[in-house]
Amino acid sequence: MGLSSSVSTVSATGAAPNIQSQVVAPGDAQPDTVVGGGGGGLPTALNILAFWDTSRGTVIPLRQGNPSGFGKTHIESKHQLYNMNLVAATFARGQSEPDPNRANRWVFTADWVNTYGRTIQIVAVESQSHTGVVGSTSYPLSDPFGVVTAYCQTIQGVYMPTCPLWVNDTSFSPLG
Repeated sequence: MGLSSSVSTVSATGAAPNIQSQVVAPGDAQPDTVVGGGGGGLPTALNILAFWDTSRGTVIPLRQGNPSGFGKTHIESKHQLYNMNLVAATFARGQSEPDPNRANRWVFTADWVNTYGRTIQIVAVESQSHTGVVGSTSYPLSDPFGVVTAYCQTIQGVYMPTCPLWVNDTSFSPLG
């Protein structure tokens, strides 16, 4: 699973190549297969929008999330990273290592260059926990929790609170 080594670009607006499933647009009907991950009395924040392959050989869900904590909504609202194809490709191609501060979490890092020669490092975090917390309530999950966050750094590893706008507007290739 994951992206093949022949993948050369990731589009900001087009389909991400060879990614198992794509983000479901807001308002679109959710497939029946997500009922265990987002139905059955779970809050909307835990709804599953897509399943992504990782370079570790696992498949993780992208959940709707919320602005202050996790998932697609958090990535977009806090870090201004709207290019979900780039986030998915970071999970699929990135270097991964266990999070030294949190059990059951993995951190993925990938360096990218856009069509204009600008470079960016994307850091993406996933959790293998089978518990979702929204507010102060814990919910058991049938799938791993999945995507926690993703954000931008310079190639030198300097954290950027928000991603530059150009990250969302161009196509990228792996750097190196």
